[in-house]
Amino acid sequence: MALFLGGGGDPPLSLAVDEAFGAAVGGRLVVYLPTALGGTALYAGAGDWFAETYGPLGVTTIETWHDLDGRSFLRQEDLAGVYLGGGNTYLLLRELRRTGLDIELRTLIERGVHVYGGSAGAIVLGSDITTSELGGDEPVDGLVDSGGLDVLAGWSVSCHYTPEHDSFLEDWTLDPSHSKVLVLCEDAGVVVDGERFIVLGRSGAGLRQRSDVAWVTVGSYAWPPSR
Repeated sequence: MALFLGGGGDPPLSLAVDEAFGAAVGGRLVVYLPTALGGTALYAGAGDWFAETYGPLGVTTIETWHDLDGRSFLRQEDLAGVYLGGGNTYLLLRELRRTGLDIELRTLIERGVHVYGGSAGAIVLGSDITTSELGGDEPVDGLVDSGGLDVLAGWSVSCHYTPEHDSFLEDWTLDPSHSKVLVLCEDAGVVVDGERFIVLGRSGAGLRQRSDVAWVTVGSYAWPPSR
C-alpha cells in the first residue's frame, strides 16, 4: 500500500508523484473521483482529462465515477488504485461520508490498495481539512465537521503552499485539535509507504508542528515524522 499526496500543481509540476503512482498501479484498474470539481465547468470533462494526463504514465484501465450513489470500491475486482482529484475539499468530504465511501477507503488502504490524493484529495486524507481554506475552499451544506479520513498518523495536509500561507499555518497549528500539518508546494509530492515517506518533486515538504517547522528535501524518511 502507498498513499500518494500531490501538492496541487498540474502537470508537469506534479510529474514526479504522478509517475510514481503510474508505476505502482502498473496498468491495473484505477477508479477516479472528480467529485471535488462538482458544480464547475471542469466536472463533465474530468474523465477525458484524467485519461489524457495519466494514460501516458501507465494508468490505462480507468473508471471515472461522477455519481457516487450506489458505488462501492469493495465490489471492484482487481482494483489497484483510487485517485481523489482536486476541487472543493468540503464537497469531497461530504460526498465520501454521505455514500459511506470514506469507510471503504480506509478499508482499501488497510488491504494495500494505492490511493492518490491531489490537492483536495490529499487534504481529505489528513486529520482536518480546514487547511483547504488557504486555497479558497468554502464549507458546504450538510457537512457537520471538518475531520478528514485521518489515515496519516494524525497529520493534516496543506497544498498549494506559498510563503504567504505561513501566518495562517502557524495560527492553525497552535490549535491542539490539529497541531501537525504536512505542507506541500505545487511542484512537490509525498509517497507514504509503510514506515517510510518519500519526498518527490523540486520543493521538498514542510513539517509544521505548532510553532516548529522544518523543510525536508527530496529523499526517504521515517514515517510518521518525529517532529
